[in-house]
Amino acid sequence: MSILFAFFIGTVFSSPSIAIALSMLFLMMGPMIIMLLQKYIPVEYIWLTHSDLTQHLRKEFFIEETTLFMSLAVLGVYAIIFIALSFMTFIKRDVKA
Repeated sequence: MSILFAFFIGTVFSSPSIAIALSMLFLMMGPMIIMLLQKYIPVEYIWLTHSDLTQHLRKEFFIEETTLFMSLAVLGVYAIIFIALSFMTFIKRDVKA
């Protein structure tokens, strides 16, 4: 999912350095961001919550109500959104050789 996020950011902002920096930031700080946001907003539908699928093997969840199907569904929806927005941005710019 971090690869799709980096592709999305790189396509939208035309900057690979921003894409790499943000994807690495979210990869390293994702659990901390989820723990901080958990007190204020429902985080069940944020992709960072579901990005680590090994939590289903270890039975150590960020949110106790999550299932593997829910995690895959949330990640799938975000993947479709990221790819669709990247595609629309790329087509709008109409790169010509």
